Amino acid sequence: MITSPSSTSKVCRGFSLIELLTVIAILGLLASIATAAFSTPKASYEKARARRNAQQIATEYNCARAAGLNFTVESDVLATARNVVRGGIATSGAFRGREFKVAGIEIEDVEEAANFLVIHDGELIFQH
Repeated sequence: MITSPSSTSKVCRGFSLIELLTVIAILGLLASIATAAFSTPKASYEKARARRNAQQIATEYNCARAAGLNFTVESDVLATARNVVRGGIATSGAFRGREFKVAGIEIEDVEEAANFLVIHDGELIFQH
């Protein structure tokens, strides 16, 4: 009598619970590493963007002040920065008719930029 080997040894082998839990733990660890790696550059980018915006606001403020415009709200950096972003037009002097306004910065972005600005002796100064 001839018997086939497949009929005598029918063993279905699947994954054990330990193997499945190990794979899930490894995937979770890799996902947490990837999340941390991708979130850090975004925070760094946002801070650099706020610094750049603050620098542009301070530069435009100083140009406007040289032309005779005064955007300063005493002891209120945020209000002063918002005034600069909204802009104004010089009414006299060599810059008469020129609009002093920061282009490309939304009013919503001014709050983050204001963290890098300070009012000192009536002037808006960019701080690193």
